[in-house]
Amino acid sequence: SGYYSTDGCQTFTIFVTTLTNNNDVNCDAAQDRLYCVNNQYNFFFDGTNDLNVSAMPADLEFIRFYRNRCFASGASAAPYRVYFSALGDCTTWTTSTDYFDVATNDGDVVTGIGYSLYDGLPIYKKYSTWILKGVDPNSFQLINVNKEIGAKNHRSIQNLFNIQMFDSVGPSGGQPGIYGFDGITIREISKKLRGEIDLLDTFRAQTNRKT
Repeated sequence: SGYYSTDGCQTFTIFVTTLTNNNDVNCDAAQDRLYCVNNQYNFFFDGTNDLNVSAMPADLEFIRFYRNRCFASGASAAPYRVYFSALGDCTTWTTSTDYFDVATNDGDVVTGIGYSLYDGLPIYKKYSTWILKGVDPNSFQLINVNKEIGAKNHRSIQNLFNIQMFDSVGPSGGQPGIYGFDGITIREISKKLRGEIDLLDTFRAQTNRKT
């Protein structure tokens, strides 16, 4: 279920009851609505009710609003694919044509879509980082920023002081920690806390991938 409050979180009103148990709900705001995906149920919240967005693939996991379109990814049938909506309308999707694929031959999957950064849309796989440039499908250009470092999950991505920070397993899984993307390069920004972070279960990589 989903709830909203209009009195500073003193009381809550239920607005959706069709979410899938144990699936994250990821949302982004656009045009005075909140568009959400649940790896099962896609909808927007208009301040009172939820309305199904049936034109989107059902099992999407991540969504961001960028250049007056919604971008979404995470479908199990094509985990390397990013779909985008019609211009100015996040309820209209042509999924047969309006998408781009992020390195289909590396065996990796999209793990998150970042907030807009320096007029681009960062897109993360577990072991690589990309950024989408351009103003429309005719000018979209997907640029590889790093071939070894990516983000572990969509919810860890946050902007602070013109740097996009995220939880990562590090270069090819070798050094987990918090990394930062400044629009050009990626660097580890939790080096001073490396010993403490390595002890946290949430930052551990697979034993055979961890130095």
